[in-house]
Amino acid sequence: MAEGEAPQIPGGGAGLFVRNATGLVRSAGMFDTIFFNWIAAGGIGLALVYNVYWALNAFPGVNLVAASLAVVPLAICAVLVFSLLAASIPRSGGDYVFVSRIVNPVWGFIESFTGFISVILYSGWVAWFTAVAFVPAALGVLAESFHSSGLASAATWSSGKTGSIVVAGVVLLLGVLIMLWGFRPTLRAITLMAVFGLVGLLIAVVVLAVHSHSDFISRFNKYGASQSVKNAYGTILSGGTKAGVAVRSGSAAFSRSAFPAMVISFYALGYSVWSIYFAGEMKQGRSRSRELSVMMVPMVLNVIVYVVAFILLFKTVGYPFVSSASYLYNYAPASYPLAVPPFLPLFASVLSGSTFLNVVISLSWIMWPVAMVFLTIVQFSRMIFAWSFDGVIGEWMSKVSDRSHQPTRAIVIPAVMAFICAVLIVEVGSLLTIIAYTVLLALIFWGSMAVAGIVMPYRRRQLYLSSSARWEIGKVPVITIAGTVLLAWVLVEFYLVFKYSGLGISNVGEAVGIVLGVMAVGALIFLAFYVRKRRQGYDAMLVYKEIPPE
Repeated sequence: MAEGEAPQIPGGGAGLFVRNATGLVRSAGMFDTIFFNWIAAGGIGLALVYNVYWALNAFPGVNLVAASLAVVPLAICAVLVFSLLAASIPRSGGDYVFVSRIVNPVWGFIESFTGFISVILYSGWVAWFTAVAFVPAALGVLAESFHSSGLASAATWSSGKTGSIVVAGVVLLLGVLIMLWGFRPTLRAITLMAVFGLVGLLIAVVVLAVHSHSDFISRFNKYGASQSVKNAYGTILSGGTKAGVAVRSGSAAFSRSAFPAMVISFYALGYSVWSIYFAGEMKQGRSRSRELSVMMVPMVLNVIVYVVAFILLFKTVGYPFVSSASYLYNYAPASYPLAVPPFLPLFASVLSGSTFLNVVISLSWIMWPVAMVFLTIVQFSRMIFAWSFDGVIGEWMSKVSDRSHQPTRAIVIPAVMAFICAVLIVEVGSLLTIIAYTVLLALIFWGSMAVAGIVMPYRRRQLYLSSSARWEIGKVPVITIAGTVLLAWVLVEFYLVFKYSGLGISNVGEAVGIVLGVMAVGALIFLAFYVRKRRQGYDAMLVYKEIPPE
């Protein structure tokens, strides 16, 4: 590992690992890592589509501001657990490294494998969603701005079966190519997309802020008339009223709306911790303050942006209208009268009156999901690398390019799997169910990391005492306190996901069967590794007594 740091963490026993050094390079700076984690927490534009509309449709009348603010303490606990674990064991591989070394090797692989399947599925879904939601929304706005039938046709093609597969494949291919180029270029690309996305989002927010609700109704109806739709605002609102979703924010009881919607809010605000997957490649990774900063800053930024965006969106566009448009577009498309999806770019472009601003808003809109796909490729490549480096799967998966210092095979093969998932999504559909399963599988990972945080000061006492994770309130470790709160929340999430069908699980038995099936596959893979090592005359568990080398 380049740029050696002191003190060294004991570990890396000779002969236990594939080799005595990972071959990865410590090239991730603080600035790029902050933006990486910012995208990891939903990527503002991405979350403003599926998280917001998911909540509005699942729980009509939900107060999204309240649901978002309620998860902030939980997101802070997540940041504390993940940042302190990363500071104590700064190695690439994420939860697999932490849980296998702190909790149990077998469980460490099984929970990591469930997380891997969740990420592969999510990566394919985001690539597909880019094609069917973001590209059509952007091209639709551009088509209207430039009066281009060609752009309108391209928008329609992208959302179709062939177009969505092609666009999803292109997005994944771009992610693979830049990862093969190098890790630093990948992080920089994610940062640039995040910055461009933020510029477009800020323009959209300002446009909403300087216009009134009556301005929006007038201009939206004018836009609708250009699409041969009379009283477009009233038509959409009427459809939502008939469906029972055109209600006021906060009209539903907190316990039956905002409380279960906290699962969705946490999905957007609690995930600013994904740099754990390249903790071994982050500069000054053993610094507690640095690990805390790269996770806490994007989390706080997300909270501010979400709350402001919610307030302005509902003030100017109207909560009942947003809820109605979302419902019709997703669940009753024959009743949605417009060609352009009812997302923020459409609302802002209707109000801006500027072709230039509309171009910036539209193009920046596409950056969010593309950056997220790049991020997922980073994540699953490091998971596979860590498994291979410990010898659980083929050693050839952890081979690192001498030129780019990247695990080529660990990048390409999972990306192909993600593309297959995207194709299956096109064929099968069931958008909400797919997202729900990614959340459910991810909860295994979240619970395992919480447990690792709780027990780390006791099961790895010397490691805790010698690392910057040593931080106590009285005599109780902060990581234990935060881990306990996080574990309690994960258990509540399990309850809510199974209780409320609006969160996507309509068949509990099927959902449990899928989760147990994925875990069983992970257990079989680990069993094969154990048997193979035994036949070779090695104790497979010895590798887990050591911290991987740098």
